[in-house]
Amino acid sequence: MLLIKANDKTEEKVVLDKKYFDQIRQQLEAVVETLEIAMDRKLFNQILAAADTLDEDLRLGKLHSLEDAFAEE
Repeated sequence: MLLIKANDKTEEKVVLDKKYFDQIRQQLEAVVETLEIAMDRKLFNQILAAADTLDEDLRLGKLHSLEDAFAEE
């Protein structure tokens, strides 16, 4: 990242590496999605309720990997 200073703050420029910019953008999108879920009280409460059973479900072998769940047949 390179900050190009100017006398007027509105004239300052920032030069970013595309890969770095894409990483920042992906992280920001993930934060926005997380906030959207957290703001949806019904969905968030369902997730919290399901989280209580995850350890037991894992121990009992009731959970499947994403690869198993979405395997192409």
